[in-house]
Amino acid sequence: MRRTRIIAALCLTGALGLAACSGRGDDTLNAIAQDYVIMTLEIGEREDGYVDAYHGPPEWAETARTNPRTVEQLRAAAAALSQRLEQFPTRGLSDEEVQRRAYLIAHVNAANTRLRMIAGEEPAFADEAEGLFRRPARHAAPVRL
Repeated sequence: MRRTRIIAALCLTGALGLAACSGRGDDTLNAIAQDYVIMTLEIGEREDGYVDAYHGPPEWAETARTNPRTVEQLRAAAAALSQRLEQFPTRGLSDEEVQRRAYLIAHVNAANTRLRMIAGEEPAFADEAEGLFRRPARHAAPVRL
């Protein structure tokens, strides 16, 4: 659980900290990052300790506190963010923007995995590790006695 809180804090810091703004059609990485941060703050209203620290605009946190979406609405928001990121054109992006997009994809996926768990799903350990941390679970070799 502590690892999830640390990751959530890093996600918020990274999403807010990267200042690059790439306009692609009607969407920007900044707009996607803002929607991700707001969604994460709302998840924090559903699961105590999900957000370890937040130092962004106070109005975002206030909105999350006073009017959080339901878990199902948040799952739909995570799916929409994933789709926006997958459709976001990568041609002409700087190296920093490519990294930022990949970062957001990974963390939106982790948020979606956590939302599934909050909703009552019980993924296998390997699926949970992959979804939350983008790391396959390492299986220990059988112990021979």
